[in-house]
Order: sequence, then structure tokens, then C-alpha cells
Amino acid sequence: MILSDFEFRKSGETASEETLSQLEKEVGGSVDFGYRQFILSTNGGVCWPRLESCVLEYPILVFYSVEADMSGLIRVFHDFNEYRRGNDILPIASTLGDEEICLKIGQTSSPVLLASHGTLLEIAPNWEAFVATLSQPEEVPPTLEVVAQGSWDEVCAFVDDGGDLEPDGEISLLAQTIRQDNFPLFDRLVTERVGWGNLDEAVQTAVINNRLSFLKRLFEVGGSVQVAAELAHGPKRQEMRAYLQSLQPSESE
Repeated sequence: MILSDFEFRKSGETASEETLSQLEKEVGGSVDFGYRQFILSTNGGVCWPRLESCVLEYPILVFYSVEADMSGLIRVFHDFNEYRRGNDILPIASTLGDEEICLKIGQTSSPVLLASHGTLLEIAPNWEAFVATLSQPEEVPPTLEVVAQGSWDEVCAFVDDGGDLEPDGEISLLAQTIRQDNFPLFDRLVTERVGWGNLDEAVQTAVINNRLSFLKRLFEVGGSVQVAAELAHGPKRQEMRAYLQSLQPSESE
């Protein structure tokens, strides 16, 4: 496998031979051949899903792109080498642990180094060996809390990907939309009778979060007024209590 087989969110345009030659001129020497080919094919970017390595404690966050104006990687290069003796190390990526992955300048087959907390350690003898340590797990499916912030189309996509709208032991998608104050999606779920879970749970969530418009819609489909009345306490729920009292039969009836 080569590094360009992994997924990146691009942060710049594709690099050219001219751009790389300018980079080598700026840093004062040639760069590793394998890294050079990687930059020509992808020009780096944010690693998403995360990129992990068995020789690293933290996932890789980003491979720095090489811009035509040399503003990005060159700035990182100068910042990194500002307090070092010599300018022979090129940072090419950073991890979520605030570490830098580096190469030696002037070597067409450079060892891969890790700059961590003031130390510089070799983590692979060459570029190919480093790439062989990498893996990119499949993207973790979104939680219902995240799905509840989206649209009906995103719910459909979540289901198509095998997502469960009513997982055991978790708050239902309907209740999550109430928590997220996403009435359009909530109303669609009610209409389609999807992701309801326990209706009493949704009623309780509406009262706890003081969502009167949601509560009224729940009553239209059989939500319990009694369950709501048992929870509608406190000064912030005066309007809700007044509405619930209006639903109670009068003594004269």
C-alpha cells in the first residue's frame, strides 16, 4: 500500500515538480523520493478518517501541503528549526499529540523521525517502512445525538448504513431531536412513525427541556398528559403547566 491510497481532506492544490523544486531550494537540499511522490499525487491534507500507526502513540492529524507560495510547509520548517542547531530536519506531518513527523533533508531515502517533547527519535528506517505501519480504520458511525441534529435525508442515510434508531438502553432518536431542539426532524419522525422508542420517554424529555411545541405534537399522537404533569415543575415551566391544566377536565364536567 502507498500513502496516497488513504483518504485525506485536501487543504491545497496539487503540487507540481516546479513547486517541489522550489521547496528543495528553500530548505537547502533534496527531499525523500517516496515523500516526493506522495506530495505529487495528493499534496497531503487532513487525515480523515484518522490515520494510525503502530509506531505512534497518537493518530496523525495532517500531512502538510506544499503551496506554490511556500507559505505553509516553509513556515513550519522555519518554526521547527528556529532553536535547533542546523536546518537539516523537515517536518512533514503532525499528530494529535502535538508531535511532528519529520524527514532528514538532503537524503533521497531518509529515515522517518518523530519529534516529541524535545526529543528526535527514529520510528522507521525509510519512507516505505513507515507507510507500511499505517492504517485507517473505517469511519465510526455517528451517534443518535449527532443524527438528531441533521435532516430527514441524513436519517435515511444512517438507516441505509445499518444504523439503529432505537438502540437498547439508549435514548431514542425522537427524544434526541427534542433535546437538540430540531423540530423539523422531530415532526417528520412523528409523521413517519420512525425512531419513536418509548413515547413516555419523549414526553419526559420535552418537559425536562421545556419544549412546549414538541409536547403538544406528542399529545396529538397519544403522548401521556399525566406523565408530563408529573414533571412540569419550577418557574421556567409556568406556560407549560398552564397548558397542561387547560387539558384537564373541569370539575363541572
